[in-house]
Amino acid sequence: MPDKVDLSWDDVLLRARYVAQRICAARKPRESFLAYPIPNGGIPAALLIQSALGDIISLVENPSMADIFLDDVIDSGATRAR
Repeated sequence: MPDKVDLSWDDVLLRARYVAQRICAARKPRESFLAYPIPNGGIPAALLIQSALGDIISLVENPSMADIFLDDVIDSGATRAR
């Protein structure tokens, strides 16, 4: 298991903006995304990313509708594998 990393609020915001920039870079002009936040930790992460992206991303409650999935951590990779 990786070592624990303590993040400040500024660190969290910086990382959310970084993910938002990566999403923007991956999209076509005027393309928007539907994102499913993985419960529980993915919800705050998704809200921060949505705040940075504005109308480029909409959050959905049904994973089958999503273009992308957002979570707060990657630990075992089990969620990503599903």
